[in-house]
Amino acid sequence: MTPNNRTDDSNKKIEELKQEKPKQDITVEFTKKIEKLRQDLETLDMWLTIAAENGLFYDSCTKPSKDCNQGDQQQSTKEQQSQSPKECEPVKNFEDAQKRLKEVFKKLYSKLDNIDIGYCETSLSHVNKFYHDKISSKPLSWRLRIVYAIHIWLVLITLGVLATIFTFHNSLNIVALLNFDKNIVIYAYIGFMAGVIKGLYNIAHATRFRVYRKNTDVLYYVGPFIAAAFAVIIALATLVGLVQPTQQQESSSTQQQESSSTQQPNGIYIVAFTAGLFWQESIRKLSNIFGVKERYSEKDGKIVPEIE
Repeated sequence: MTPNNRTDDSNKKIEELKQEKPKQDITVEFTKKIEKLRQDLETLDMWLTIAAENGLFYDSCTKPSKDCNQGDQQQSTKEQQSQSPKECEPVKNFEDAQKRLKEVFKKLYSKLDNIDIGYCETSLSHVNKFYHDKISSKPLSWRLRIVYAIHIWLVLITLGVLATIFTFHNSLNIVALLNFDKNIVIYAYIGFMAGVIKGLYNIAHATRFRVYRKNTDVLYYVGPFIAAAFAVIIALATLVGLVQPTQQQESSSTQQQESSSTQQPNGIYIVAFTAGLFWQESIRKLSNIFGVKERYSEKDGKIVPEIE
């Protein structure tokens, strides 16, 4: 083989590699786009499910009637008459949105050669528009209560203000009225405020990602009280563990006793705040220790059954 032939072969290989590299880049971008569309599909499906639970589609055709049956028949005839899957009409109701998501699901989880990205994007955009238009059509009072959960914000802030007043106000001091130990009341107050902060964070997270369910209101209302109880129990248990070694070391110097006595309340306050802030995690840990398993748990707005 002459040198000229060798150079020609090498040039051909270089050109083939240059042509294959863009194909690989296109495949990678295509795969990333499909993953993004799959995530959007899961998000829209979750939003529609939660919105249905919160009563967003209550006024739509959910009961079998003549109008609904006629609408379904017209819709089925239109679907049969449509020749191209790219011809996507606006979503009419909740059932139509579910059908669109089902079609997109089938296409996104089929072979790469059969995936029509344009149709999937258009369908998801129509479903997204239908969802937000449906929310915008509701009265302002409904949106404040269901979308933004303003009632939970008001209740939690009011509970925090009342707890502060009853704990530190002179005439309404609960310590003087009920003759409770002052430290116990402080532990309960710290845990209660930690529960209020955790509730505010949870409701902000739920409304931000549109995963708020109105049937979870009772959890936000009861949460601060449970957090206060956990704070008192764990703080007293920790205090007992700290007091015992100090009683055994009575022969130590008075300076060490004074330093430990000044550092001890601050540490207990931190323990009480942490116990109140993570009271849900504490319940799960105790349930695992005692062998009690929850049947269902909530994860990212979805109710997931626990597998034994």
